[in-house]
Amino acid sequence: MIKTNLKITNFEATPDVREYLDKKLAKIGDIAKQHQEEVILRVEIGKNTEHHQQGEVFRAEIQTHVNGKDHRAVSEREDIFSAIDDAQEMLLQELLQNKKKNETLMKKGGRKLKEAIRKFYN
Repeated sequence: MIKTNLKITNFEATPDVREYLDKKLAKIGDIAKQHQEEVILRVEIGKNTEHHQQGEVFRAEIQTHVNGKDHRAVSEREDIFSAIDDAQEMLLQELLQNKKKNETLMKKGGRKLKEAIRKFYN
């Protein structure tokens, strides 16, 4: 089960933005669900300020807690879609790195157990 807590600041999110965000969060949820049943995503999207010289700056932040660890990604871009893309990519990369690390530790532990059993029976 994926639960999303969404906070929108300083701009009005159109249905297109919400649909795009849901699609991107579904990918994160699919990977996180491999580790635990219930996944809670805390998402904040918004416009930082109204007075930038270079134009508008949008911010996307995604947080989750998987396997006892907090994961967080923040991106600031010229448009909200780019910010969401960047934050999603960063969080996916972090989750996949953590998954590989856990798999490596499991294999390492399995090797040590196998060596101990071999010593015991030899």
